[in-house]
Amino acid sequence: MYLLSMSVARPESCRSNPDLFFSIGIAVVLLITFVHTLALPLIVSYDGMEYAHLANVLSGPSVTSHWNFYRVPLFPLALNLAFWLGGEQPQSVLMITTLFGTAGVVLLGLIVRRVAGAASGTITLIVVLGNSKSSLCFP
Repeated sequence: MYLLSMSVARPESCRSNPDLFFSIGIAVVLLITFVHTLALPLIVSYDGMEYAHLANVLSGPSVTSHWNFYRVPLFPLALNLAFWLGGEQPQSVLMITTLFGTAGVVLLGLIVRRVAGAASGTITLIVVLGNSKSSLCFP
């Protein structure tokens, strides 16, 4: 009975550190997202072409006459910036959508970490990353 109730003391360096696991979880999210982005085929849908058109409209003189007011301007504005930095090509769009998706996954993990602790934040990172559409948000 005495042996069952006795706990074995481990050195301080061997104990689990949830903050370290959370940092490793963020590194794993970034690595998997980067590899997944490199492996994706570049396919542009009609909706994606509409956003690219709106990004070009933002840089032109006739914004109000050609703008589709059913769309919010944040994503076309981000596309306009990406087209300015990397040229008007599908890789620029993939960069923006990957950054938005990865930022969403990491922010969700940080919020859960703050509310429920580092271990819960790490679990959230891994579970949300398991859904491939969450780390790569396509327009």
